[in-house]
Amino acid sequence: MPGDEAPKIFCVDFKSTQRYTAVRAERVTRLMSSFGNRLRELRREKGFTLRQLADLAGVDFTYLSKVENDRVPYTPAADTIRTLARALGVDPIELLTLANKLPAELEHLNSNVQARKFFARAQEIASPEDWDELLNLLEKRRAARQEEGTEK
Repeated sequence: MPGDEAPKIFCVDFKSTQRYTAVRAERVTRLMSSFGNRLRELRREKGFTLRQLADLAGVDFTYLSKVENDRVPYTPAADTIRTLARALGVDPIELLTLANKLPAELEHLNSNVQARKFFARAQEIASPEDWDELLNLLEKRRAARQEEGTEK
């Protein structure tokens, strides 16, 4: 009968949970290592001390030290990474990628070197009207390729 069903019991395999947690912690450590090491390299290339970069980015220098030395269990927030990139004068996409914080919508653009160069340069020099003109140009080129049958 419908009311006589035994309650469903959900069981979590503790060993599987531990293994998942260990794998995730290892992945975060690997990401932090790449991110922390790269952050230190960039800071040193620019000639900044930990305190100088921390002041420019608005973070505590002890936190920055922990990030560089892989002593925090998480990567910094995306906004903090962007601020650090601006302070260092570098492309935030590189640091966001290393920290695994790049939005999924941008991953296909990030993997295309030409697209990254284009957007970096356009961001530096394009006005709102330029963006409209670039979009119009791209649409015209696409229409021409469709007419020729070279675009699907």
